[in-house]
Amino acid sequence: MNVADCNLDGYCAEALCSILKESNNDLHTLKFRNSALGEVGALAIADLIKGHMAMVLLEIFNCGIDEAGGNAIGNALKTNFCIEKLSIGENILNQRDVEQIKQSVLFNTQYNQMKEANKKFEGFAHNLIAESLKRWASQSNFVADKLKERLKNPVDVLDQKIAEVMFDRKGIMDLKPTPSEYEYKSGDGQIQIGKKPKIQ
Repeated sequence: MNVADCNLDGYCAEALCSILKESNNDLHTLKFRNSALGEVGALAIADLIKGHMAMVLLEIFNCGIDEAGGNAIGNALKTNFCIEKLSIGENILNQRDVEQIKQSVLFNTQYNQMKEANKKFEGFAHNLIAESLKRWASQSNFVADKLKERLKNPVDVLDQKIAEVMFDRKGIMDLKPTPSEYEYKSGDGQIQIGKKPKIQ
């Protein structure tokens, strides 16, 4: 949906977001660019994107969003796993919230790309993805927390299998590498050609 440059105010945005919450699986793009949304509109957008399952692109560039609105959007993105493109420049935001927003969008993009790139390896794609996720999460508390939230409610079978590898029986994330199912043992380098000699 594109309502960019329509100069909507926060209350119009609030009413629109309330309607859009009903179309959770159909809304893929939302553009509010150059509107006077302010804190009211930002809070409505935060409520909309919290847990949204389909929106990939959100544009709220130059929308009069202040620190409270930016903080609400940053927190909402902790439970949003589909937004991969977000334009939020020319607003008055706290740098900490900007970093959180960037990290959330980056997580969504990389996680979804990882799934897409590996799902062709049917039968063991979940193991490949889980090993990459373990390395990634061990380097960042933000990624670890976001990953826990992401896998708490799997959206498909692949997510479910990844969660089974990532969490132990108590539901605690295990970031240790998974032991390989196969073990390589070196031979002695000898090559035998021909038939075995008969035993006399």
